[in-house]
Amino acid sequence: MIILLIIVILASAVGVAWHFIYKYFYYPRKYKDVHYKAVRKVVHEYDYRLINRFTFPIEENKCAVLDHIIFGEKFFYVILNHYYDGELMGNLNDKSFIYLNTKGKKYYVNNPYKLLAYSLSRLSTSCGIDKKYLIGIVLINDSCTYKVEANYESYFVCKRKHLGKLIKSIESRKDIGKIKEEMLQQVIYDMNRINRRKDAK
Repeated sequence: MIILLIIVILASAVGVAWHFIYKYFYYPRKYKDVHYKAVRKVVHEYDYRLINRFTFPIEENKCAVLDHIIFGEKFFYVILNHYYDGELMGNLNDKSFIYLNTKGKKYYVNNPYKLLAYSLSRLSTSCGIDKKYLIGIVLINDSCTYKVEANYESYFVCKRKHLGKLIKSIESRKDIGKIKEEMLQQVIYDMNRINRRKDAK
């Protein structure tokens, strides 16, 4: 009985230690890998197509890197990964967002929507994609709380665990039909043509 109790206590201690290590050391450094697994799960579940680390020119001698592009049935989802250990506040047109870490310290961080909006505009021009088919998503860690206002038809902040639910909701819109296979193939071809990261997964 005593041995069993010791085993239970040790197992609990290991579990608590692993949770601490994962939350405060592993996840902050490897969040892009964790988010990638969430993206892959959505792609597999709905049989979508995916490009990772899409790198394309937006200005002379300057490229943008889009972490993921998911090709849905109705929309193309452009995703940027971010990690914020605390609270995030702002809106679509702000130059910077307010970020409060878990200790209550206040920072100003770049508005991720700015890069997202500019990248979507350039992507639309470079590949001839109507902007109505492009959805921008700032994908954040589950522990982050946020108060972010945006145009909720085109731009979203989304926790990792809610990504599948968000995309399912957007794909259910009745105001737009499914993308034709010919158009999808052309967009993929055009993206591969301008993609500077030729070893993309």
